[in-house]
Amino acid sequence: MNIDNDAPVHDKTSPEVDQFMERVKGSSFENQFAVLKDSIDLVKDGRAHALLLFGDTGIGKTHFAESSLSNLEEGLDYCFLRGHTTPTALYQTLYEHNGEILIFDDYDSVFHNAISTGILKAALDNKYQRTVTYSTMRKNDALPQQFTFNGGIIFITNHSFRTDNSDINAIKDRCHTAEIDLSPKQRIEFIEHIIMPESYRDTTLEERTQILEFLRITAGATGAYFSFRTFFKLLDLYKGNPSNFKLHAATLLKHSPEDALCIKLYHAIKDKKERRLAFMKETGTSKRHYFDVRNRIIPFLPLLNSDVNNHK
Repeated sequence: MNIDNDAPVHDKTSPEVDQFMERVKGSSFENQFAVLKDSIDLVKDGRAHALLLFGDTGIGKTHFAESSLSNLEEGLDYCFLRGHTTPTALYQTLYEHNGEILIFDDYDSVFHNAISTGILKAALDNKYQRTVTYSTMRKNDALPQQFTFNGGIIFITNHSFRTDNSDINAIKDRCHTAEIDLSPKQRIEFIEHIIMPESYRDTTLEERTQILEFLRITAGATGAYFSFRTFFKLLDLYKGNPSNFKLHAATLLKHSPEDALCIKLYHAIKDKKERRLAFMKETGTSKRHYFDVRNRIIPFLPLLNSDVNNHK
């Protein structure tokens, strides 16, 4: 899959993706998915070697990518890989699936090993011929010590990898990037207009509507994090034991103690520095950890009727 500026653009788009893009027209998140679709098409067409797709867990990244690749042109294939790998296994995977599109889904271990990142840098080189070399003292007759990689790679991760690590940044530099970053209100909108109308197991539309309203009110009142998977979990809880649904749902939609403390301090202390110091004193954690928690709960603060101007 060498980059060719004159490569024909494939017209074999996925009907499922086309229908999805039609349904998100006019939504507040239409542009995010349009960019994602175009980015995946670049890899499919051989105009890009790699895509780094990142965003929160449970918001449809994997499903969208898999749907986009479900109708590839003849002779082009893809392979999903999930979990953990070693440098040797990574090299073997690239060799055995050469010419295909590889999807590394939550395969973040490859970013935390210098040998693995070296292999990936070679596989994603901007040169016309991407030569990957891996030499070890142990002989493996099935694998050459060097080969030319002609495939594409899509990384799907929950992390943006904003880091000073030069190896990771070198891989990011070789990739196109797309981010799905949906606010709590956008997630509710997505569930309401995209997910809820579709059938789910033995639930009725009325039941799905009731659960969505429960999620909207509860998340809005508590600021609890939720994903699309949360909606399906709530439906399963409701169908499994309706009488105890709210008890179990409250556990599912509960803040961590640190999130709850951070929200409490946002209401109680206006000064940003005092707020941070109070959090660090109460939890015994670092300044960096405070900002991690703060950044996690900030999107929910408008739903809690907080003074958004004080949240910067």
